[in-house]
Amino acid sequence: GSDDQTYTVMCDYAARNANISAIRIDHGGPGAARNAGIDLAKGKWLMFVDGDDYVDQDFCRIPYETAIEHQADIVWFNYQYDPVDFRPVLAFPYKKPTEISKEEAMLGCIESNGNVCWNKIYRAELFRELHFPEHTYYEDAALLYLVLDHAETIYWINDELYHYRKGTPSITNTFSVKSLNEYFSCHYNQGLYIKNHYPEVFQKMSHFYVDMSVVYSVRIRKKDAEPENYQNCIRILKNRNYPSPKQARKILLRFLFCHFRPLFNLLAELAHQRNYRMEDSL
Repeated sequence: GSDDQTYTVMCDYAARNANISAIRIDHGGPGAARNAGIDLAKGKWLMFVDGDDYVDQDFCRIPYETAIEHQADIVWFNYQYDPVDFRPVLAFPYKKPTEISKEEAMLGCIESNGNVCWNKIYRAELFRELHFPEHTYYEDAALLYLVLDHAETIYWINDELYHYRKGTPSITNTFSVKSLNEYFSCHYNQGLYIKNHYPEVFQKMSHFYVDMSVVYSVRIRKKDAEPENYQNCIRILKNRNYPSPKQARKILLRFLFCHFRPLFNLLAELAHQRNYRMEDSL
């Protein structure tokens, strides 16, 4: 669905490399592109990359060799924000590579920013009956927990192999009524699944859903909220299983940030302009 020169560049690479295929599909969001790749893939392993990010030179080799050595269905690795002044995102607190349980993996989706598909290698068979939803913003989070639940062995390695370009405009950092509604419904369904299949894990991550509901209720007007989302949001906020005081403080700060975000942005812009004028006067 790209309308720039991306397809031309892809065709050039495909003409010079027998192991690269260039395909063009109607625009259906990242989910449609990933599904097209899954359906055409002939190998035993799958990996994903977003169009505005880049990867380490060992992005494929290290996870693949780890998967073969430990007979893993999924190998999970760290990623790093670009620009590099951000610290690497460590999925788990281990220093050495280790096998992780499904419970740890489910918790890692929420607690460790692991709700993305591109910091893992997967055995292709996992996607035989599972495909990404299309025409939606959060295709990763809508599917990943199901893929993890289908895996027999999940292994984690302490390597930063993926570079996420945080500063670029993208679907996930651009908020709209549609994206807010899809964000809430996607993560609500995820939480419901985890609550039914991994209740102990859900208890540890329930504060995330309170936080999510606070943000949703602040950032969207009632008339723009999908009725089912609004009802579920109110139900979560009325639940008596409140988070710990430490978690509650984080949620309160998130609430204040969302509510007064325009003011914060204005102050940041004024500070930037002031620093710029000071540099010009030197």
